[in-house]
Amino acid sequence: MKYTTNHKGREFSGEYSDSSFMAKVRKHGAKIGRVLINQAFILYYQLRSPNCPTKDRAIILGALAYLILPIDLIPDFIPVVGFGDDALVIGKAVAAVNKNVDASVTGAANEATDKLLG
Repeated sequence: MKYTTNHKGREFSGEYSDSSFMAKVRKHGAKIGRVLINQAFILYYQLRSPNCPTKDRAIILGALAYLILPIDLIPDFIPVVGFGDDALVIGKAVAAVNKNVDASVTGAANEATDKLLG
């Protein structure tokens, strides 16, 4: 699903799509690590929630787009530090929207993380 959201007159859409997100986490899940994957799934399920405020949608779209884009501040293929910038962006986004995340979103994220990484 493609998302477009409007916040304070600015439209956010761009590079994020559910299929691109799922492809990225399936391909790189083990390298990305459990904590980052779980946080990414929290954002993913919060974005899909009908209770997600528009401002949060804009934050989430930006963070998840950064995760799936092939061009990063630190390229993902660099061992050990490649996903460090992604972790920072995802972590900041989770902190920003956390007050609106409910137990169903967290539960779905935990379940998806366990399913992906065992």
